[in-house]
Amino acid sequence: MAAIRPPRVFCDTSILFGNSRFEVVRRCGADPPTITALWSEWVIGELCYGLAWKWADEHGTSPSERDRMATSARRMLRVLIEHLELISLHDVAATEPPEWLEDAADWPILAGAMAGNADILLTNDGALLKRSGGSWGSLRLAAADGFFAELDRAVDEELEPDEVAQPTASKRRRRASVPK
Repeated sequence: MAAIRPPRVFCDTSILFGNSRFEVVRRCGADPPTITALWSEWVIGELCYGLAWKWADEHGTSPSERDRMATSARRMLRVLIEHLELISLHDVAATEPPEWLEDAADWPILAGAMAGNADILLTNDGALLKRSGGSWGSLRLAAADGFFAELDRAVDEELEPDEVAQPTASKRRRRASVPK
């Protein structure tokens, strides 16, 4: 039997900021893995400052709280670094974002997914999902809950996990240019 290629899933910061990160790590660490998770230095930066702000809001900014936050962040990053493939935006060709993209902060996320040859951009950004129509060229955009349920269904039906990444014909959308 041929090896099954798990779908390449680029994780938006919103996925790693919330509880979905546990599901991502679990699926990357499965034997065999059911996804290949990707992230970029952009996502790491957003994650670090977002978590710092959240910690400060919840626990304050005393020196002892800053130390606890740093320890917690390092522990989480060690786990994520072990399980996620780093995609660098350093060599991404300068291209224009698609016309439908309204939030400029989303462009490095889309560019990272394309640079990593992702099948799926996993995001909990409802506005991005809505504006994209669920796909951008061959890249499918999906929310965590729906995607993980669909992946579980594929496993139950003995489909290859990469079949889950294929957008339906009605969801396909052409794009003028993408990062190479």
